[in-house]
Amino acid sequence: MLIGGIGLALLLLGAAAIPARALGGSVVLGRFAERHRFDVATLGLALLTGILIALVMTSGTG
Repeated sequence: MLIGGIGLALLLLGAAAIPARALGGSVVLGRFAERHRFDVATLGLALLTGILIALVMTSGTG
């Protein structure tokens, strides 16, 4: 459950921060991403990782 929660958190962070970054960081998560020097590729990787972990944990095989 903890790993699934981490996956979902990564999923939400990636999904929210990528458009925020694309909009020039006008959203809080966009500012967070800029402050911590994340880029779109890093956030995309977090998004994909979150999706994979969430799928594994919800499929019952994790």
